Parts: sequence; structure tokens; C-alpha cells
Amino acid sequence: MVHRRIRRAAVALLLGAAVTACAGGPAANRASDTPAPTEDATTSSPPTTTTPPPDNEPGETTPAPVPTQEELEPAAATGTATVVAEHPLTDIADPWGLTVLPTSGDLLVGSRTTGKIYRVAQDTGDITEIGTAASQAAGEGGLLGLAAADNSFFFAYYTTESESRVVRSAYQEGKPEGQQMETSGRLTGLPWGDMRVGGALLLTPDGTLYAGVGDFGDSSAGKILKSPDALDASWNPQLPDTEVLAGTHGSVEGLAFDAGGHVWEVGRGEDDSAVLALAGSEETLHLWTGGAVPSGLAYTPQRCLWVSMADGSLWRVPLDNTELVATPQVVLNVATDPPPELSGEYLGLRSPAAVGEDTLWVLATGGGGTSLLKLSVS
Repeated sequence: MVHRRIRRAAVALLLGAAVTACAGGPAANRASDTPAPTEDATTSSPPTTTTPPPDNEPGETTPAPVPTQEELEPAAATGTATVVAEHPLTDIADPWGLTVLPTSGDLLVGSRTTGKIYRVAQDTGDITEIGTAASQAAGEGGLLGLAAADNSFFFAYYTTESESRVVRSAYQEGKPEGQQMETSGRLTGLPWGDMRVGGALLLTPDGTLYAGVGDFGDSSAGKILKSPDALDASWNPQLPDTEVLAGTHGSVEGLAFDAGGHVWEVGRGEDDSAVLALAGSEETLHLWTGGAVPSGLAYTPQRCLWVSMADGSLWRVPLDNTELVATPQVVLNVATDPPPELSGEYLGLRSPAAVGEDTLWVLATGGGGTSLLKLSVS
């Protein structure tokens, strides 16, 4: 894949749109300025290999690869979502951001308001605090997206008091609880605001990182930043080094990678609509109106799955490659039609993360607390 670098003028256009839209505007500081104070009191050296090797513990297995799109039949017109497990996240304030550690199957969950990041055991739901990002939770900002490379490195998207940034951290499980992450690269100077802030992250198999930027109230301002070689030891890009995938789909709330190598996005458009499209495309595959408020996107073979934090819906979008097979359907609603397997009461869903062909993890939120749900999807 060829990665072109945009000219500074293109980035200036992105930043200019964000300055117009958000109160106070983004700061101009870059990676060379004052580093994040909390997470990198001691900053680790960048990884010494281009792709960090997996560190499987005894008994761990690496998930089988998903079939390529050419090997897949079109999705069935209808499907289901069944609750398999429910792990309460009682001690995590405002859980937001979810990613699967590929070699262990455990999950990382962030706290939007405190910046703390936790590891949750997939089988038992046991929670371990691994560290804290230097985020500031003004308005809808704070710690937002997470993306794991393996059990050794992960990325976090968050806002500070003056900018948004993406930080790569080394995950060091052998260190004391709460001190298990050290910064090893960062992309700073991203647009900032306190509403419709985006924050989606996606790491593709070739090591390319995608970051979804908010529109801060101007639905034409949302963008996707593309940074290649995000697992290289030298990764520490400046904003002009990234490619900008421009779209008109609002604040980018979810990104997903399909079996054909396409990147999908779900945007929060005008009047809190949900817009599903291929990243960088001006065309929309499907539009949902009426205050859908999307809060994440995942892909399982020939299906895009997005969730709403407004009404607790999980939408299934059946595909034949990049074409719509049938009208999208709600396969789960935890607010208005909760399945009997659930013990908690929930109002919304956030941050879906797919594993293999038929498993989806998602955060379920409500007045009674938040839980991590494991779903079987078809």
C-alpha cells in the first residue's frame, strides 16, 4: 500500500476548520513540546523491532485469521445477537474505549473522566489498573479510543486542556499495578474541542494507524488521519506527516477494517444522525436519522455492527463486500427490549470490539452502572 504524505496546507485546512468550530481552538504544540505529565514521567525507548513480537503466556493462543472477502458468501439478510457473558465494571468511572489484546483475549477498558486504563480478564471479569493517560475530561472529551497491537503495545486517543493526541504505550505487565504503561511514541497537535470530539482508533494488520477526529459541532469538519508504520521503533510523527482522509460524515465515532482491506467509518452527522461510509468516500452507504448518536463500529465477516449510546441499539448492516445486502436491522436493544440474560439495567452501548467471525464485546451503560458484554453475533 502506498502512503502519500499530505502537504502542510492540507493540514492547515483541517486545523482551520476545527479552530472555527470549537471553543478556544486547538493548541499549536507538537511532540517536541511539553510531554504528557502523568503517563510518561519515565518515557520508555521506542520498541526495538518493527513489529513487536507476541508474548503469549502458557495456554494462550493467537486467534485464527479471518477469511478474505473473496472467500466469503454475502451476509444473510437477517441475524441475531445473543448475550454470552456480562462483567460488571463497578470500579471504573465512565468506561469508554475498548480493545482486545490479541494474544490473550483479555480487554483494555478506559475511563473517559479519570484517564485510567484497566485490563479486564475475558473469562472472569477481574480488573487490573495498568496506568493513567494525561487526559482532561472537559465536556465530551477525555480518554476516548483504544487500539491494541498485541500484549506489548497499545494506542490511546484523548483530549488535553489544549489539544487532542494519540499516544503509543508499552504495556509492561510485570510492573506494579497502576505503573504498567510507558509512552513510546505520540502524535500531538490534533484538533480539540469539548463536544462531538470523535476519538476513534483503528490499527490495521500492516501497522497503519487511523484516528477519527471530531467535528466539534460543524458536521463538515470531521476527518480521519492515517499514519503508516505505527509499530516502527521510530514512530513519533508530526501532524503534517499524516494523510488526511476527508469526508462529510460528521464526527468520526467508529472505525473498522474489513476482510477486503477497506476501512469503514461511522460518523455522528447533523442532528445526531448516524452515517456509515467507506473512509475517505463522499458517498454514504446508509443514513440513520432521529438522534441515533453512534458510539462505535466493529466488523465481523460481511457485517458492519455499530452501536448507539442514545437508545442502546446494536445495528447489524449486512454486506456483500462493500454493497448493502438488505435493510440494516436492530439485533439487540438493552434499553427498550433487554434480553433476559442481562442482570443489569442499561440505557446505551459504546465501543464495540469484534473477535473472529462471531464474537463482539461492547460496553453497556446506564444509571445502575456499566458492564462489559460478550455477544455472539450472526
